[in-house]
Amino acid sequence: MCIESQIELGNQRNNIKRSEVSLYINRFQPIIKKYSRKLNYEEAESDLIIFLLQLLKKVPKFDSEKFLNSYIAKSIKNEYIRLNKKQQLINQKEILMEINNFKHLTTSNVDIDLNIDIKNALKILSKRQRSVIHYKIFLGYSDSKTADILNVSRQAIFKTQKKALELLKKQLKTTT
Repeated sequence: MCIESQIELGNQRNNIKRSEVSLYINRFQPIIKKYSRKLNYEEAESDLIIFLLQLLKKVPKFDSEKFLNSYIAKSIKNEYIRLNKKQQLINQKEILMEINNFKHLTTSNVDIDLNIDIKNALKILSKRQRSVIHYKIFLGYSDSKTADILNVSRQAIFKTQKKALELLKKQLKTTT
């Protein structure tokens, strides 16, 4: 749906004038740009602008412009947080997929250098991180089962795995 049709929808529901919508977009453009840079993906700014347009359609009535602006700024920040968590989850799944691809590769169809790079990358991990990667990635155990084996919480397994995958990704990027 294009921005003009979004504005028209908003106009029909809340009697918001087109100039007011443009005013709000211009007023919150610095915040939107700030959060889109932090999100660091191509469509971030568009996603935040669309969120703002949708928010303007359903924003409650406020006595003061100050309260309305505060409400919109906080809503944009909350949307940034939601999008950031979503992006982190996508990045983590991509890393897991890459590692799963490495798991299925054999020496016959992989460059020996790549095999060496992966082994070297695994060496930079702590013993705990290697254990978590071994159980979670190579053996396919769940967080709960891995936590039981290593006598730690599921949250500790998740954090350890996340940190280990980030280190592996960084190490593999520098070696290739």
